[in-house]
Amino acid sequence: MNVFPVNKMILVELSEEEQEVTSTNDTILVPAGYRPASQHAVGFILDVAEDCDSDLSVGDEIVFDSTMVQEVAAHGETHYLLKENFVLCVLEEEEDD
Repeated sequence: MNVFPVNKMILVELSEEEQEVTSTNDTILVPAGYRPASQHAVGFILDVAEDCDSDLSVGDEIVFDSTMVQEVAAHGETHYLLKENFVLCVLEEEEDD
């Protein structure tokens, strides 16, 4: 299934990052599968709507507001969409001189 973002949306692939859990002496019960939410997330751009104003390209690694990601399930697949204005920055590797 091909997904084409519209309306200034960006199709993103979420990065799987290891989350370190800090242990304490306190015990808190949480539901199975619980993951603490982070305010920011890292991902890769899979596609950009034609009407986007920002200079974002397919393949860019970005940092974005994780609370603004829209999870869309269609035909047995899950897709993640984000409005372009919730992208905080583009990450680039430093070039060796």
